[in-house]
Amino acid sequence: MNASFDDLARVLERVANTSSRNRKTRLVGDWLAGCGDADLERATRFLCGEPVAGTGEQKLSVGHAILREAAVGVTGIP
Repeated sequence: MNASFDDLARVLERVANTSSRNRKTRLVGDWLAGCGDADLERATRFLCGEPVAGTGEQKLSVGHAILREAAVGVTGIP
């Protein structure tokens, strides 16, 4: 199985809709199990909020305005 970003989005929606810590752990763990070795480290860093390796305390500083501009640029929908 090859885990996709679409799959992750669906899993995170399910995680957000459950209050059970065990269920959340199982959902994320099942998704991570579908990641190949090359993607597992990146996926784990992303989920932990540190998407860039070796940055420590460095932040990406990508807020909602930047995300909106990028989405408008790609879709053309304001």
